[in-house]
Amino acid sequence: MANNLDGSNEPKRLPGVVRATAHAHGWAIVLDVASDLGCLEGHFPDLAIVPGVALIGWAESLAREYLDATGEVRALEQVKFNQLVRPGQQLMLTLSQDPDGAGIDYRFRDPQGERDFASGRLLFTHG
Repeated sequence: MANNLDGSNEPKRLPGVVRATAHAHGWAIVLDVASDLGCLEGHFPDLAIVPGVALIGWAESLAREYLDATGEVRALEQVKFNQLVRPGQQLMLTLSQDPDGAGIDYRFRDPQGERDFASGRLLFTHG
């Protein structure tokens, strides 16, 4: 179990934010994938990798924080996992919001923008 900044011993759910930069329709957020993230427990003992569902969860959580996304996720579209994400890596998450706020595109890349790790689209209910 991790000892978090809030004093809890719960495993960390989200990677650390190294920096976040606003752009025209969203954010570019550089993330540090630490080895003590809860999603890595048992996934897998000899070769730790971040589960794809965790990446989607990170995109949703950070969209709520940085883009003030509201409502429930009603659908996922165009979900792709191109490369394994391992502890010790940094990722750049790009979040881009539709003008009506109902859809958010996400893309996890290396910070240099040379390799795609995962991408997709979150569709939210209004409200």
